[in-house]
Amino acid sequence: MIAAFSRVGALRAALRALPFAGRAWSAGYRDRTIAPRLTEAVFQANAISRVAATYPTREIERAAASAARAAAAAAASAARAAAADAASAAATAASAATAAAASAARAADAAADAARAADAAASAARAAASAARAAAVIWAAVTADARALESGVLPTELADRPLWPGEAPDWWEHERLNLDKALATAPSSDPEKYPETRWPIWSEWYRSRVFGTPSFGLPREMADELDRRIALGGGRKDFWDRPAEAINGEIAGWVEEARRRARPVFISYNSADLDAAKQIGGVIDEGGYSVFAQYKDMPPGSNFIAEMQRGLENMGKFSPIYSPDYIASDICQDEWNAAYNMDRGGRRRLIVGFLVRPTVLKPLQKQICYVPLYAVPEDKARQAILDALAADGTKHSPERSRGEAREAASPDPVIHDGRIDVNAESPIEQPFIDDELAHLPEEMRKLLRLIIASMSTANAPIMAREAATDYRDELITNGARPHMPDLIRCAEFIQADIEIAVQFDASWYAGGLKKALEEFSRLHEKLRQRFPLVMLRDHAIENSSIDSASFDKPEFSSSHKQLANASGKAEDDGKASEEFRRVMERRERQRQDIESLREPAKPVDGELIPADKDRVSPANLKKRFLFDVSGTADRLLERVAKVTDIADSEAGKAIIKASKEMLKAIWGG
Repeated sequence: MIAAFSRVGALRAALRALPFAGRAWSAGYRDRTIAPRLTEAVFQANAISRVAATYPTREIERAAASAARAAAAAAASAARAAAADAASAAATAASAATAAAASAARAADAAADAARAADAAASAARAAASAARAAAVIWAAVTADARALESGVLPTELADRPLWPGEAPDWWEHERLNLDKALATAPSSDPEKYPETRWPIWSEWYRSRVFGTPSFGLPREMADELDRRIALGGGRKDFWDRPAEAINGEIAGWVEEARRRARPVFISYNSADLDAAKQIGGVIDEGGYSVFAQYKDMPPGSNFIAEMQRGLENMGKFSPIYSPDYIASDICQDEWNAAYNMDRGGRRRLIVGFLVRPTVLKPLQKQICYVPLYAVPEDKARQAILDALAADGTKHSPERSRGEAREAASPDPVIHDGRIDVNAESPIEQPFIDDELAHLPEEMRKLLRLIIASMSTANAPIMAREAATDYRDELITNGARPHMPDLIRCAEFIQADIEIAVQFDASWYAGGLKKALEEFSRLHEKLRQRFPLVMLRDHAIENSSIDSASFDKPEFSSSHKQLANASGKAEDDGKASEEFRRVMERRERQRQDIESLREPAKPVDGELIPADKDRVSPANLKKRFLFDVSGTADRLLERVAKVTDIADSEAGKAIIKASKEMLKAIWGG
């Protein structure tokens, strides 16, 4: 029992001290490598010592001893730096916490080692906490652990219990939250090589220790397997000798892989789409996820209702295969409704749909993430499936977001006949051609003509009228091959004014005009679905790390205006086409429209509808616009730089200068 307490008691004492290591990030060390080395060593020692306390194999013992030495060395380094820099007491507290972890990691067989770990934890608490009884609280928790073991609780059972016998002390919880914040905002040692530090993966690991739950929310058996893999560094001898970001990133990858295996993706489909369901299921399976589907898990003779219920109860994601047949199927709708009721607020991101044919979705279905896969190149479709399933609300890194904007540039500038032009064959704007596409533009042109005339007599907002006019003009000019991103933006302008009208019961949005606008919304969605790559681009925008506040920077608006002016000058000088000028000038008008567009706040001064000055610009329109212009500007710089005749001209230099300033306003640097 003494040996068991030495292992588990030392571990739990060290774990209680761990949050104080977060103070190393604000200790003011001149050597910026100290905080990440100390933090990684603390987590390494604790993670390995926990496995050593419950699975004490010879291999684990060796890893524990190595981790103890690393933690002791990191603590000594921090202490020396604290003395040299006259750093705050937080550095000393972090060092003490690390030393406690090192003691626990030794997994020795003497009670003295447990006492030493507890004493180090108490010292850390005294140094860092303002509470007078901090050290006493630590010792009280250690005593509670000893009594639990004396009463017959197994060491392995104690290791999996919550860290505190009751509620955690307020001062300690404050330290834990500060640690989470420090890890979430920790800078990268090499931003180019490691744009994401992945430090928060350790916050997840530690929360499991605090609350006594399996690591990372995994099933117990899988969590234990992953804990052992982390302790042994995946079998790599140099695993813990690398930069912290590399270690964190690999562990995060293991966690994501385990989560994919833990709970299956429920594929819901109509029999008419069996082939598509199997193809999608194959991609999901190859991506490391498990799959639950009727074609593989419900053999003839199965109780369909019982098996479906089992699949729904155990699923990690629900993936409906949307098609007209799916929408028409009562059984498919029952499955969808059951999944929706399990995650009505969408916090779990449970439903991830895949559109395999253009389909008029039901209102709730349109509001939840779905990915078009028809008429999409196989490599892009595969990546889109896996990206959609992996999405957890985390924004893409700025580097990735900027690259996605560049790849999806629309309009896509090209050099044609020695002039800057717009790529009429841009892959992203290639439509899915079917019988309906041939009739949609004319049907929408007629409808928009009626809407625009009715808006004029109904005193509808100017913004909505102008957006409807621009939409119609684009269809007149380009028919079934319109510039779809611009049409999406026009539709968003119209929808924004409709939402204001609905909220304040505006008189213009009623009767025949209301019905016509509802029909326009339905037809617009049909047209949008004929451009699946544009829809995929919308997912990239949603996950982009672009800050919509960049839209309001004076340097952005001035550089964008300069780019539009330079485009006109380029056409005058024969360096750009009329279409390029037209597109860039229209883009500038849209910027001004977004700048003036406001969402309602609340009525003031007795107004039924708030005045423009009382409204707030919608962030989603700004973010979409920034994504668009970023991609176009990057493409412009790339293309113009290759043609000396344009790059050295007065207009070319102005285009390059404005593009660079605009990109700096969006991305910084």
